[in-house]
Amino acid sequence: NVKLGKAKHYQENKEYYITYSREWKRNNPEKRRKMDKRYFDKNPIRKIIRNLRTRITWVLKKCNGEKADHTMTQLGCTPKFLEERLKSQFHSYTNKNGNIIEMSWDNYGNGEGLWEIDHIKALILFDLIKPEEQLKANHYTNLQPLWWFEHDIKSQQDLKLAQNIKSELNCDVMGHA
Repeated sequence: NVKLGKAKHYQENKEYYITYSREWKRNNPEKRRKMDKRYFDKNPIRKIIRNLRTRITWVLKKCNGEKADHTMTQLGCTPKFLEERLKSQFHSYTNKNGNIIEMSWDNYGNGEGLWEIDHIKALILFDLIKPEEQLKANHYTNLQPLWWFEHDIKSQQDLKLAQNIKSELNCDVMGHA
């Protein structure tokens, strides 16, 4: 079987392939960006998961914490389930010109007229040093799609709430709710 032969060859030469791949990415940043764009444009849920993974890692670095588990394990669901759940929460708004703007995978991102993923209970309200708190914070049930302007307002409210909390959190990620 050809597939099994390739898999065996890869396992026997795994270090070589990993090193080659890293060097190629480092030496071809423009090609890599184009490949990534095509890859993520084909399936926006991949982009969302990558952004969540990056966000989790960034917050934990700021907290001097370690990631408790893989992003998909922390999410507690499959990419397909997350896609369906988020889509079921899509909603519209009326812009300044009176046009109704519907959420879609095409208008996911940061900025005016786009929607973002929101942590319903903000990350700044969790003690992210604790693995069980990471699992709660990043679970799919704590995620929702919000329009950029809604998310901005909610983030400001979350910051005020975090400042009023009497208990000490082990991590200060103020400004990034």
